[in-house]
Amino acid sequence: MKPKSKALDLYRSNRRQFDAFQPLLAFHEKHFAEHREAEAALSRKGGEVSIYHSGSNSPAQVKVATSAKFLDMFNFRESFVDPTGLNARQRQLLLAVQSRISARGETAALFEYNTPLHNEFRNSGLKVTASHYVDREDDPHREDMQKLSYADAAFDFAIHCDVLEHVPDQKAALAECYRILKPGGKLVFTAPVFPMEHSVLRAELGDDGTLIRHHPDEIHGDNLTDGVLTFHNFGWDLVETLRIIGFEPAKLEVCVSDDLGLYSTNCPLWTSLDPLEPGNMLPLVVVGEKCSAKH
Repeated sequence: MKPKSKALDLYRSNRRQFDAFQPLLAFHEKHFAEHREAEAALSRKGGEVSIYHSGSNSPAQVKVATSAKFLDMFNFRESFVDPTGLNARQRQLLLAVQSRISARGETAALFEYNTPLHNEFRNSGLKVTASHYVDREDDPHREDMQKLSYADAAFDFAIHCDVLEHVPDQKAALAECYRILKPGGKLVFTAPVFPMEHSVLRAELGDDGTLIRHHPDEIHGDNLTDGVLTFHNFGWDLVETLRIIGFEPAKLEVCVSDDLGLYSTNCPLWTSLDPLEPGNMLPLVVVGEKCSAKH
């Protein structure tokens, strides 16, 4: 049985899919011009707003405030934490996956473990194999996305939430996701994707494992450590990478909805002026499907 909820209906009716950069850029520029002041005003006002989420068909009051900020503005990707414990980007990922579930018991490789998002995917009827990357090699849930232990064609879904930007070899990680998916299986994930054509490589590992910094460190919060280094600031070419690996179709899915608490990040800066500065992002997920024919 497919998941059903008011939130899922709202998501399906408000999402837009983009398979080329220019239409996405035009949509983002229009949204930034028309909604920048309203989003800033909501941040300044604070308090609570009413949203729908997958845990209930009744609206819930959630706080606008979050500890993450751009200058003096709340980062709306990290805001609007619902009663299930999910913030905006996590809630969007959950809804994007739920909208693609065709039957209970479908299998999913989820690259986080023992979190509210893990719980909600299990509640969605998926058979979830969850993992995380930790230093302890004897951790039974440890997986390195660049070299997974899973068998070929083992899962209907591969899912991760703001993980890929912290993986040194993101192409290897995406190729591994492709390998473990069944034909027709779906990769669905979030990552910070900026309105620019080309990604920025902030850091990489040399052949001997030495960290090579190309730009100042960008550290993101993490529930397992004190912070984790960002290797990539992604642009549209992330979608092109998926296509080269074999995902087709591959696209970005945007959903802006007051009712779901899905807004832009609320950053007052426009990224494409300087890709190394923090910048405005749309609420989006990245989606790719493994071709049914052998790649």
